[in-house]
Amino acid sequence: MAFELEHDWQQNLATPRARIGEKAKTRLLILLCTVWVCIGLLSHQPWKPDEAQSISIINNMLQQGNFAAPIATGNNSIANPPLYYLTAAGLATLLSPVLSMHDGARLVTGLWMALTLLLVGMTGRELWGWGAGRQTTFIFLGSVGLVVTAHLLMPEVAALTGIAMGLYALALAKRRPFRASGLLGCGIGIAFLTGGLNAALITVTAALALPLFANWRNRSYAVVLGLGLLIALPWLAIWPLWLRQSAPEILAAWWQNSLQLFSTTYHTYFLNLLSWYAWPALPLALWGLWRYRKDLLVQRQYQLLLTFFLAVFLFVGFSPDDRGIYALPLLLPLAALAGGSIETLRRGAASALDWFGLILFGFMGFFIWLGWIAMMWGWPAKLAERMHKLSGVDIHPQSAKIESLGGHRLGSRHDHGMEPLNDPVVAVDRLCQKLQRHHAQHPECSARELCLHQQQGPRQRTGSIAGLLHWDTYVTGQSR
Repeated sequence: MAFELEHDWQQNLATPRARIGEKAKTRLLILLCTVWVCIGLLSHQPWKPDEAQSISIINNMLQQGNFAAPIATGNNSIANPPLYYLTAAGLATLLSPVLSMHDGARLVTGLWMALTLLLVGMTGRELWGWGAGRQTTFIFLGSVGLVVTAHLLMPEVAALTGIAMGLYALALAKRRPFRASGLLGCGIGIAFLTGGLNAALITVTAALALPLFANWRNRSYAVVLGLGLLIALPWLAIWPLWLRQSAPEILAAWWQNSLQLFSTTYHTYFLNLLSWYAWPALPLALWGLWRYRKDLLVQRQYQLLLTFFLAVFLFVGFSPDDRGIYALPLLLPLAALAGGSIETLRRGAASALDWFGLILFGFMGFFIWLGWIAMMWGWPAKLAERMHKLSGVDIHPQSAKIESLGGHRLGSRHDHGMEPLNDPVVAVDRLCQKLQRHHAQHPECSARELCLHQQQGPRQRTGSIAGLLHWDTYVTGQSR
């Protein structure tokens, strides 16, 4: 890693200034991305109920061979196509000699996210020139929404990769039309096989809308569009045909559910969410729009990014619910636009943004660690009491401590005469079965009400697997 020294010989006793070369910058970025992707993937329990559902689906694939129909225990319908779960199950099987099933499966999230970061960087370089790819990747990597959701064991992470591949293909269409065709078709296919109909329609809609601008109405782009859609056809057909052979009623139910998504909208929610979710990409992108406002409808880069953002926002608003992970594709065009605008920031604005970020996220990191220490060790006492009240889990900090490296034991269950659950997959499956039996006995209770509990009745929603297992203990104790 070479560093060049630039000395100011016109000033006496001036200190030489180090200037990092282009190759060194790229290597440092790769190192940063590697560390960022790997941290948080291993040696912990499922973070949210959605992760527990993904692990249940992967376990069913490995135990029962349900590869075409990814269904969790206790469910009878498909939420997402199977590509993400298939890759997770394959990696879990490959690494089973050295890692537990859920740790091995979670590594596939890191692989999908690494590919996404590569595609984001190449998109920035293709749109704005050499060096802009690193800036685009930095901005995308630092977005708050990505930090919150990028390490989850959920298929939306892989759908983000497919959408990013489609954006890069459209950016590459002018310079390398045949390569762009292959990337466009594969991007549409990956988005469909991981995120479903909504994710695939994002890239298709953006690609079909670009010829509204004169810059995109040419024979080269027509070749890209035609070949790309042709390459996407096998991706779009293979899974529905496979599922139709084994379970046509499940395929029909999934298709019906996909079409029903367009009857509910969350556009206002996701628009409000961007104010913090897309920081710092959003303010930098808005600055770029203002700085180049006269060229927005003239230059190809702005035409592509604006069209792609509108397509993403349109279909993200038709998500199944208002969870933040569905807003991940909105970060792609915003980060790409910010990557081309950051060089035009004035020095005062850049310094203010830098200090604001350091102070804000420094304090956030401090309070996050302080809250974690309070929950694990019970000190400070008032903060620990507040954190456990907000979590909805009435477990003492010492007994709730997750022994991540030694068997994944959640609290103490001997008070109820039950054996400790050392395998989170078994715990999740057992919990789903108990909730299903309890719902059969009390059909008037909704699924949401079944997940609300306290010792004398429902109180707060448990957002973690520890809380769900505590609810399992509570139901078992009440029944006995």
